[in-house]
Amino acid sequence: CQICGSKPTEIRCLDCVLCTRYCCQCACYQHRANPFHRIEAWTGLMWIPLWLWRLGTIICLGHHRAPCPRY
Repeated sequence: CQICGSKPTEIRCLDCVLCTRYCCQCACYQHRANPFHRIEAWTGLMWIPLWLWRLGTIICLGHHRAPCPRY
């Protein structure tokens, strides 16, 4: 991973500068403010399209990007 340096690179972002490569956890963390970036996952043979929500990213609308306090 180009961010944490300790986990294998499994995800790349096509919209980030230099097509940055991430582990799953860093991809979610780095895209909190950019949830609509196009990402791809490495299958071992090729890159395939992937959505950030499949990695666990949750987009909170309202409440200043925090989860709703009622739920």
